[in-house]
Amino acid sequence: MNRKNKIWTIIGLILVCALFMVACNTETGQKKVAKVDSIESDEEASGGMTVENINPEEMEEEIEDKEDENMDESGSAVTTIGGTQNITVATYNIATGREVNFDYSIIAADIRNSGAAIVALQEIDQGTLRNGSQDTMAILSAQTGMPYYAFAPALSPYQEGEYGVAVLSKYPIESYMFFDMPKSSAKEEQRVLLQTEININGTMLDFYVTHAQSNSITQQLAAANDYISTSSKFIYAGDFNTSNYGYFSAIKNSYTIIGSGNPILTTANYSFDNMVISNNIKSSNVRTYNTGHSDHYMVLANVAIPNGN
Repeated sequence: MNRKNKIWTIIGLILVCALFMVACNTETGQKKVAKVDSIESDEEASGGMTVENINPEEMEEEIEDKEDENMDESGSAVTTIGGTQNITVATYNIATGREVNFDYSIIAADIRNSGAAIVALQEIDQGTLRNGSQDTMAILSAQTGMPYYAFAPALSPYQEGEYGVAVLSKYPIESYMFFDMPKSSAKEEQRVLLQTEININGTMLDFYVTHAQSNSITQQLAAANDYISTSSKFIYAGDFNTSNYGYFSAIKNSYTIIGSGNPILTTANYSFDNMVISNNIKSSNVRTYNTGHSDHYMVLANVAIPNGN
């Protein structure tokens, strides 16, 4: 082979090698682009973080943080497990609404202003002639923003409607039932015990309400004990028509009478309205609210209810 041919052969080999290297680099570049596209797709699917980079422990901490930030229906932060649910509870005998000419918006304003999350109510007219056939509990619920309620008729029918006791709550009432209370004579007005099961951010509370008769208080508290004795956490509220706390010994479950340490008047002359709580619930700031819209004052207390069931 002459020299000229050798030169062209070498040049040809150089060109072949160059073309081969360009082809290899192009394929590598395509592979790199494909890898980046794959990562970006993974990031979009996982909210900006590739699946390969998720740390399970960090994910658990993130979920727990978000759970702590959850809000309940009343606007309060959900209490973490192992703590307490801290709420205000009240009992209020509204005297059927007669003191405000059956304008239940006034009673609703009393309840809103109290800041209570759960209220036991006595002397409730539902659709009676004297209250103009009004649905009292529906009105109170709508105007207080407390969506859950239960009504128990003691007298039915009564004035073409019903008369009894009720519970009004910001928290879901999961179930309720009511029972006739015993009375010492046939002439006495019938009274009832209303039992509700209220779900406070996953913690269940038995909340009872009654309007007792003074002549039958011993028998009625003994009858209430049949139901309360099965409750692990309870509040028993109402107008008991007695200032003698000795009667409450009929309740065999461990309890505290929130008004016993420093008895307070709940009418002009008597301490009839009260709340009895199981000993695992702690109360503070027991007080009355004289609305001027009933012959009874509202009784309020802050309570700390332990989580769990």
